[in-house]
Amino acid sequence: EIKSDGTEMLEEEELKEFLACINLQMSRLEAQKKCLQTANEREFDALSRSLSLPSKGATDKLLRYETHVERQLARDMADLERRQMRRRGEPVSPRLANSSERRLVLPNKATKWRIINVAEHNPDK
Repeated sequence: EIKSDGTEMLEEEELKEFLACINLQMSRLEAQKKCLQTANEREFDALSRSLSLPSKGATDKLLRYETHVERQLARDMADLERRQMRRRGEPVSPRLANSSERRLVLPNKATKWRIINVAEHNPDK
């Protein structure tokens, strides 16, 4: 049928098919919308996480500081152990000036302690 304004009227079956097609398109669009929202949320999360990390220079400084603190803690712990040994009256080895040197402190009958280089030490002699 044709209306008075010149447009065609749809039959009831055609109208049902048309509405079913619209509903199908709407459900597809909703699925795409959810997919895009998820992708946008992931992208936002990745960006915000990357911005929350310190720069490479700052990270390097933190690592150097951490190394310095760990070395200082090791020196202080060794000093504490030496002081505790001295307080208990146990023989105490002299503190090595440079811990990077590969030296070994061995007991000696005359002086109680002697320092040798590990590279030069040969127990077979």
